[in-house]
Amino acid sequence: IDLRELRRRFRVGEISADQALLVVNEALARLPSAEWWILRGQLIQLSESPGYHLSQAAASFEHASQLEPENPAPLEELGR
Repeated sequence: IDLRELRRRFRVGEISADQALLVVNEALARLPSAEWWILRGQLIQLSESPGYHLSQAAASFEHASQLEPENPAPLEELGR
């Protein structure tokens, strides 16, 4: 599944944030990209799982920022 399709499925309620996080984590293991890290952070913020913490969302946005320093999206997510 690609990033766009995953976002669509989540947006229309076909999958939960926790289900989407499983896909994102698998994608990051194969191809760490800023877009996947940003989505991971966003999904962690929406997750109802006690296994995720907001500090992990912030770390995801930091990873994205390191991969693409010129991309403002991760810093916006961090409120900077």
